[in-house]
Amino acid sequence: MEKIKTDEIPDKYRFVFYIRKGKLHEDQGQIDEAILSYQKSIDLKIDDTYPYIFLASALLKKSRLKEAEEVLVEALNKNGDIDEVHYNLSFVYARKGDFIQAIASMKECLKLDATFPNARTWLDCPTPRWPVPF
Repeated sequence: MEKIKTDEIPDKYRFVFYIRKGKLHEDQGQIDEAILSYQKSIDLKIDDTYPYIFLASALLKKSRLKEAEEVLVEALNKNGDIDEVHYNLSFVYARKGDFIQAIASMKECLKLDATFPNARTWLDCPTPRWPVPF
């Protein structure tokens, strides 16, 4: 990927390059590098949720909860899978110990998609196992 000249990638697709580069770094356990790539994707001013979701997930792996929360809250104002943003935000709140917000976010997820995978199971769990694994 280092040989690819990013200035030759059309502007509207360049953010995808950085997401895929971030995913490759993440798959190799290079979370800090993945975070940088995901951030570059967002810096291109893309109005879609999924770069934000990838970035927040990587930040969570580094236990950077406040930053992950900020990224996901920003993603709520983007286009795309807002239900998935709420789902992920719920886990951020749970990791922070704010279970009221965690439940509220999961309910928002289910309002948008009543069949969102695992959301109902998480919400209906009588005794959640904390901390939430990532």
